[in-house]
Amino acid sequence: MKKFSHNDNYFVPPGVLNSSQLRRLRKAGVIGSPNNIKAEGSAFDLHLGAHGWRLSGSIKQIDHADKSVEAVCNKHGTAFRIDKKGIVLEKGHVAVIELQEQVDFRQHPWLIGEATGKSSIGRLDILTRLLVDQCPQYERVPAKYAGPLYIEIAPISFNVRLYRGDSLNQLRIHCGLLNEMDTLVGRRLLFDSDDGTAFSSEAQQNRTLSLDLSPTGDKRLVAYVLRRGNLKDFDFKQKYRIDPADYFEPVVKKDRSLTIKVDRFYILRSIERLALPRDVAVTGMAYSETLGELRIHYAGFAHPWFGMQRKDKKTGAPLIFEVRAHNFPIVLRHKEVLATIRFYKMSEEIPRVELKEAAYSKQELQLSSYFRQRTDWP
Repeated sequence: MKKFSHNDNYFVPPGVLNSSQLRRLRKAGVIGSPNNIKAEGSAFDLHLGAHGWRLSGSIKQIDHADKSVEAVCNKHGTAFRIDKKGIVLEKGHVAVIELQEQVDFRQHPWLIGEATGKSSIGRLDILTRLLVDQCPQYERVPAKYAGPLYIEIAPISFNVRLYRGDSLNQLRIHCGLLNEMDTLVGRRLLFDSDDGTAFSSEAQQNRTLSLDLSPTGDKRLVAYVLRRGNLKDFDFKQKYRIDPADYFEPVVKKDRSLTIKVDRFYILRSIERLALPRDVAVTGMAYSETLGELRIHYAGFAHPWFGMQRKDKKTGAPLIFEVRAHNFPIVLRHKEVLATIRFYKMSEEIPRVELKEAAYSKQELQLSSYFRQRTDWP
């Protein structure tokens, strides 16, 4: 990693760093990466390196008693290298892979990192968590940390073939503590309708998202559910060419309730539609990771301008829930609260001119972007 130079020092206002600031940190050697940082959003993609381990189970935590993630993985796992053919990770098993990126916060002690799995990965029923040396918190890079980054990967429903350079998670860097915005007074960020006429004042005040089971379109689509049985291996090199019907099926309903069956993976959406201005970023979290026997997950950050770049003139975009029941079925009803959201102030605004309309920003009820479009589905 390039050594930091005091000539590269500059004032960083508190808040979430934007893409220009992240590029500046890469140039200064604070972010070590062989990859360019895209001129979009409030986070940057992390990429799989060549070295990893198959583990007998998930790593509970990495604390100060452990020398490093690598030492723990060497003790409890079997090492592998990713070659041109990639590596197949089996469903129901866990692997840890070192990422291509590193960070060096020693000369910037006010910087901390927050990670999340990418939305397109969570919708494939693949769980991911960021690990760093001597840090007991998942998905965090603590102040003054300098060293490698790792990702723990657990495919739940089917085997996946991954390749060096694939991106499964993102890192957001905050200047200062992860302090949510104190007040949202005067801002209209959540809406109940796609025409912008119904402002979700209560949801915005409570910072919650609720379940939308209102049928959409003539075919009354309310969800997608993963198919039963043995599913074929998912090859990440086949992005945009994979038929979603090989993995998922639409769920259509006439009423506003849905029975979540045991050990099936569902993709649902929020009633509330998020429309973010240039100076606000959002992190979504499950209202409770395990609500009774229900596991609810939200993967991905929402960046400034999310839901506000739509050529179809709709207002905002919903966020997507990933839901699974474990020991017995659960009946979900329309408008049940499933998630909370955290609003963060950007350190510097993101000019709209930097951004292009992204599929993520104009999503409705949507499968992973790895699948090709099917015009015959509802």
